[in-house]
Amino acid sequence: MVMLMKQFLILLFALFPYFHSQRYTVTYHSCEPERIIVEDGKERFEIVLFNLKISDEQGWDRTCTILQTAEKLEIEVDPSSQISEPL
Repeated sequence: MVMLMKQFLILLFALFPYFHSQRYTVTYHSCEPERIIVEDGKERFEIVLFNLKISDEQGWDRTCTILQTAEKLEIEVDPSSQISEPL
């Protein structure tokens, strides 16, 4: 039984990277309060910051600065959502 459990855990760890959302590299286009626009090389689209509410101007200024100066930007798309819907 212990050996079976070890084999299951090894399989689970081996498959772990495939249980996550898809990641896509994007580039910054523009940012203003409540509106972040990125592009994937083909088209521009609006994104939202998941589970995060920025309520004041100073917070948005800092967020936009971070996005503008980032070396790499990636978005994650949940496998159950459609990419054709707003992200």
